Amino acid sequence: MKKYLLIIIVLIIAGMGVQFPKNVIFRFGLQEMDMQSDLWDVNMENLVFDKADMSGNYYGLGYEFFINRHIGIAVEAGTYKQIRYTMYEEYTYDDDSSILQNLSLKVNSLEFNINLLPLGYRSFLYPYLSVGGGIYIWEYEQWGSFINFEEDSINDGYANTQTVSFGGNAKAGLVIRVGKKLGLSLEMKYRYLKGKLSSEFEGFAPLDLNGFTYSLGVHFFIW
Repeated sequence: MKKYLLIIIVLIIAGMGVQFPKNVIFRFGLQEMDMQSDLWDVNMENLVFDKADMSGNYYGLGYEFFINRHIGIAVEAGTYKQIRYTMYEEYTYDDDSSILQNLSLKVNSLEFNINLLPLGYRSFLYPYLSVGGGIYIWEYEQWGSFINFEEDSINDGYANTQTVSFGGNAKAGLVIRVGKKLGLSLEMKYRYLKGKLSSEFEGFAPLDLNGFTYSLGVHFFIW
């Protein structure tokens, strides 16, 4: 993964200094999470919380250059953040007040991709397929009141993981040219990413950060 990522980075840097047709993209959409790991399972079992609660806005800024009519090399910086304020579902204090607990996930990404354009980028309407990898700076936080079921106690606490992980992605999209230098796109991306949790989450498997992103892009072509 790291080897191929380095190759794509070198191609992008080289392409910036050459007079290839280029493309700047502003992208915004919805990030959904798979949440197929044990920490997510524990949270969904104990808290008023499900997968839909971690769906959040995604914003990206991309740069692509076309090395020929059918192949593009791209880089995209993106960000996603979601906070969920919640509580234990089946447990309360003795006075029936809620036991509050909260969690947050932030992911900042830098992704590098090779785009395949079967109809060529000069078509009025052109689809594309894309594969690549990325560097992801992410932070998971959980804070509030925690029930210790072994000791039958409740304590306030805070735990977080802030780290960098490598992952991969695959995309499919459709670009509509609305002018010589302007276009719109619809894109679906699947991100493959699992990150090791800090020692504050001892005993848990790597956190599942996989998920789909559905987005709208605004393209500015530079010839």
